[in-house]
This record gives sequence, C-alpha cells and structure tokens, in this order.
Amino acid sequence: MHLTKILILFVAFTPHAICQVPGSAFDESSISGNVEQATKIVMPDSPNVGTNNQSLNFSPTISPGNTSLAAPTGNSVGTSPAQPGTGGEKTEGVVADKLKNLEIDPANETVINSKTGSVWAITDNWMVDARYERYLNQDAFTRQKQEKYLHQLNGILQLLCPKNPYGGTRGASGPTREDYGKAYQLLRNLSAEFSDYDGGVANTLANQVDALNAALAARQKLYAEVDALEKEIQRAKWNMDVTVKHRMDRNSERRGADRAQETAERTAYAIQAGSGYAREIAKYQALQAAKTAQAEAKMLLAKTEFQTLLMQHFAARRFQQVLIGGAFYRTGFGDGEMSITTETKLTQLLSEKLGVPLTVTVLEAATVEAIEEVRRGMGAVSNMLTDRKVAGAEKRLMETLLVGENLPEMLAFSVEQRKAILAFRQMRQEATKAVEVKDFGRAEERNNRLSEMASDYDPAMIRAAVSAAMSESNMHLLKARNAATSGDQATAEAEVKLAAAAWPQNPALEKGTSQMMDRFNSQAENLKELDAFLEKGDLRGIESKREVFTASVADDPDRQARLRAALEAIVEIEKAIERAREYEQNGSPAEAWAAVEPIGRKYPNDQKLLRITSDYAARSPDFVRHISSARDAAAKKDTARALVSYLSALRDNPSSEEARLKTTELAEKQLSLLEQP
Repeated sequence: MHLTKILILFVAFTPHAICQVPGSAFDESSISGNVEQATKIVMPDSPNVGTNNQSLNFSPTISPGNTSLAAPTGNSVGTSPAQPGTGGEKTEGVVADKLKNLEIDPANETVINSKTGSVWAITDNWMVDARYERYLNQDAFTRQKQEKYLHQLNGILQLLCPKNPYGGTRGASGPTREDYGKAYQLLRNLSAEFSDYDGGVANTLANQVDALNAALAARQKLYAEVDALEKEIQRAKWNMDVTVKHRMDRNSERRGADRAQETAERTAYAIQAGSGYAREIAKYQALQAAKTAQAEAKMLLAKTEFQTLLMQHFAARRFQQVLIGGAFYRTGFGDGEMSITTETKLTQLLSEKLGVPLTVTVLEAATVEAIEEVRRGMGAVSNMLTDRKVAGAEKRLMETLLVGENLPEMLAFSVEQRKAILAFRQMRQEATKAVEVKDFGRAEERNNRLSEMASDYDPAMIRAAVSAAMSESNMHLLKARNAATSGDQATAEAEVKLAAAAWPQNPALEKGTSQMMDRFNSQAENLKELDAFLEKGDLRGIESKREVFTASVADDPDRQARLRAALEAIVEIEKAIERAREYEQNGSPAEAWAAVEPIGRKYPNDQKLLRITSDYAARSPDFVRHISSARDAAAKKDTARALVSYLSALRDNPSSEEARLKTTELAEKQLSLLEQP
C-alpha cells in the first residue's frame, strides 16, 4: 500500500487545518442552547494562544438534562486519558509490537507476519467475520440523520477553523468568542442528539476541552502571581536603592579621623540594610521560577492528555472526532508546535509506517485519507450492487468496514443492501460448508443459486471440487467391485472406505455395495455391530465406522434407512453445535444453549451434545431456569405462570425465538380467558 507517499503529498499541499468533512454546509443559526453564556470567553490578545498571561476559557458547564449553557467555570476538569505507566499503555504497547511485524500484500489480499512467516487472508478470521456479521445485521443510520450529523460536524470545524473559507466571519487571528461558544455547544449536543451513534465520544472530547480550559485558567492565575511578584521585586529594589543612597549621601559635620569613621559606619549600615532587601528579592525570584515551572508543567500535562486522546480516537477509527479534536487542539495550543510528543509504542509505530514525524497535521491527513477511502469504497459497493456484482461488493464492503467502521457513510448503508450482501454471504458459506462435509448435492444446489444471485460470482471452484470428488468416489467403487470379484477382501473394503470418504451420498455406493459385501463373512459382524449401536443410540460409534456400515447395509433398505437417519442426526447435531458456537462467539451463551437444547432432547444419548448443552446451561443459568419453569407450567396448564416465566426468559435473552413465540401465544390465550364472561 502507498499510504506513506499519499500522506506526504497530502501534508505538503495542505498547510491549513482540516476545516470540513464531506457533507452539507453549516448554518450557524441552527445551533440550540444559550450561546450568549458560551461567548463569555477570556480570549488572548495575540494569535499565539497559550503565551504568558493569556487564557482561553471556553468550557461552559452544562447541567444534567439541560443543553443550555451556564456561566463558564475555570476549574472544570474533564476525564483524562490513561497516562504513561498505566495498564492502558501496556496494552497499547503489546498491540503496537504485534502490528509492527505485519506487512500487507494488496495483490493477494493477505497479511504476512515478517517475524513468524505466517500468511492469512485479511478478511478470513473469526474476529473480522463476527464484526462483519454484526454490521450486516444492524439497523441502518437514516440518510437524513447522516446528513444532520455531518452538518453538525462541519459546523464545529467551520467555527474553529482559522480564516474559515466555508463561510462565517473570522478574524485574522482565528475564531471569535462567539465561535468558540457555538462550537462547544455543538460538541456537547452531539452525544445528546446522536447517542445511538456517538456513544458519548463527543462528551469525552468536550471533557478534554474542559481540562484544557482548566489548565489555561490555572496558568493564567500563576502568571498573574508571577507578575505580582515582579512588582514586589521592583519595589524591593527601589527601596534598597533609596535606603543605600540616603545613607551614603548624608552630609557629615565631622572632620579628619572622625569623618572617616562616620563614612565607614554609613557604608556598613547601608550594606546591612541592602542585604535585607537582597534576601527579599532572592525569595521573590525563587517563587517566580517555581510558579513559572508549575504553569508550564500544567500546560505540558494538558497537551499530553489531549494528544493521547487524539491518538485513542484515531486508533478507534473515530475519525470525525480526530478532526474536531485537532481543531480544538490547534486553538488551545496555537503556538505553532503541532508535533505529537507523547512517547508511546503506537506513536512510534505510526511514525515508522507513515515515514514522517507524527504531528497533529499528519494525523488529520491520515484521517481525511481514511474518510475519503471509506466514501469511495461505499460508492463502489453501491455501484456493484446496482450491477448485481454482489460477490465483489461483499469483499469491498468488508475492506471498507475495516477502515472506517464508525463513519456515518458506513452506518447509513441501507438495510436492503445489507440484507442482499448478507444473503449472498450466508449462501456462499453454506456452499463451502457443504463441500467440506461432502454433501455435494447440496453444494451444487447452493452453487447454482449463487450464480443467480451475483453476476460476478465464479462457480468453477465448487463445481470442480464436486466433480473431482464424485469421480474419485466412483473410481474407488469400481476398484472395490473388481477386488470383490477376485476375492480380495482387504482391498475391496479399503476401496469402499475410500469411495464413501470421497462421496458419502454416492447413489452407486448405496446400490452396489450390498451385493459385493455379501461375499465376505465380516458383513454379518458389521451388521450386528451396527444394530448394537442403533439400539443404544450410539451415534458417535456409527459415525466412526460410517463407511463400513454404509457398505454393509447396501442391500438392506431397513438398515439403510436407519443408518441414513443416524448419519443425518450426526449432521443435525454438528450443525446445531456449529450454530451454537457462532452465538457463543457473538457473546450469547443463552442463545447458544437454545440452539443445542432441543437437539439434545431429541438425541439424549449423544455425550458430546450433552456436555456442550450442560456447559451453555451453566453459563446462562437464569435463562435456562426460566425456560424450564415456563415449560413445566405450560405442561400443567398454568398459563399465567408460564407467561411470566417466558417473559423473564425473554428479558434474559431478547433473541430467544421460543420465548418470543410462546409469550405471544400465551398472552393471547390469557387475554381470551379474561374476556370470557
């Protein structure tokens, strides 16, 4: 990937702050809240915000439940990011160390670990699959809400951007007091109005602005004290000069030795008086140095906290917040120093990968590049879906999701388009799974449906795999028949196993093996063992010898049906277990239990299924207890208690199909009972 070159060119041709994200222009009259209070800001007199004796106090207090602004405060300290030395830095360091060894091969869409040599597909891992499935099943952000959200984001950036080219009245030194108040109000309103998307991130950024304001106010206070000390120093110097001069300039009436003695006495007295003032001056100067150091330390801490928050938002792909945070950062620390000095492994990694020193401007450039990448990616996905190129759209959507999962363009992707991609994805997975379990009839059916769903889908891979497996199975079956004809029992059995392993549902295998295996004495033993397994319900035992049993029952329709039922039961059990594991990976052990429990009741002798069902039951005891109680009550015709228990189960697991259906059924039944005279 050529991200480094792109970023260098972008920074070279982008000397100003990033002042707008894609979206509509902003109308300042749409800002709600008491902006008059927010404009009461102590503004600096020069463009260099942050020099001595200057404060940018633009963090008003918002009372709970009220979006209007109260009077600004000077000591409102927001929540600070994790500082170096905490667990957060350790976690970041571990992640950075792992990322450092990864290289992307865009041609093959793979990731290479340069340290271990391992290679894997970018989109082929359980964590990416889980996030992708979750995204495809989420509700979409409405287009109107997306435009409104971007409208407010642009409003904040336009209000804070120096020499704003997008409208508004801005002075040469930057935004006005009213601009800051409006920008802060919009930032606070973001979390309140877009809680389903923002998730409080805007409030976190606003809290950091509060912390910056507190640091600026504290620094202003300290430098005011420094100025007061300077006045005391000048006063002490003046007093010392006046005292010494007064003592030394007095006329003496003495003559000779007496006058010389008087001069010496005056000199000693002047030195004694001056030393007192000198000590006072030294004390004031020491206090000056201490307060100056304290003021600069507060600003350094505020800058470090702000930089850390920007890095956290960038790592979390909250790109709009990075742009807004950069604008506030540039306002609060307008001294021309935009370098990110926070020494963490993540900043070192980004600097190394980008190839340039990491600054706020570089971070903004990378952010805008990511936003543009997502915008173009989503445009390409929409065009592909229009042309029925669903296979390509599925890949491009996943890639775009990895870049900017939290961007409005991603969240506004329509439910209909998501469902189209989800249906194709699930169908493709079913076809692949059918090939893996060698259910080639199902694989062919799914493969044909995929070709109908997507014009760019290539069915050749699955078709070739199915044809090869069928040919292999028929070839081994032919060899088995030849071996049986010649009396080679071992070879015949081996070839039958290979034929069944290659294609378990081969029709020729079912029809022809009975005549062939009748020639061997072992057939009776195989049938006896199969009968024992069937009687005990030992499905795993049947599965372990499925090839032998398949050959043995080739001429026994009754046993064929029972064996087929047992094998289908194994497939049914394994599918239920696989589905339960998917629910478990998505963090829903209750739904996982609900997936395997009915199958467990159907096949109570399967130990693997019993063990997995018990494990999920132990991890979701409340849901299991409520479901069991509801079933018992329903069996006893206790409709009210059953309804209460199903409602409790539905509260424990809102996705429970049984609880939802039974709740509706019992509620209607209970209402009908109440309506009876």
